[in-house]
Amino acid sequence: MVPAIAVTGSPCAGAVFSEAVSLSDLPRPIRSLLGVDRPGRDGVADHGGRYSATDALTPLTADLPSRRFSLGALAPQCVLVAVEHGGIAYFSEVWMFELHGTKWMARRLPFETAPPASVEGLVRRAKPAD
Repeated sequence: MVPAIAVTGSPCAGAVFSEAVSLSDLPRPIRSLLGVDRPGRDGVADHGGRYSATDALTPLTADLPSRRFSLGALAPQCVLVAVEHGGIAYFSEVWMFELHGTKWMARRLPFETAPPASVEGLVRRAKPAD
């Protein structure tokens, strides 16, 4: 368990996170918001799964997602997700999903060149700067 982000008024404030190692660990509404079920390049591959790591569209890569799940951090009302984007401009993004009532709200955090290596690193990336 990893301590949470201190964001006043956020469902993430005071949360304790556990690790999500697969897309199947994420709540269904979050998988939908990420586009997991979309076909081809618009979809998201699971951790360690095949995805198009290049910008080149070939018969071998044309039907592969251009994004891949890297890591997630789960709390009852807050979920953090790191996603890799393939291509010459390879980058990683972190999404923060906050549960407001019955609806998950998504917020994309600043890009980084590499995905976080641990849940602790993922939570650190989501903390506001001091």
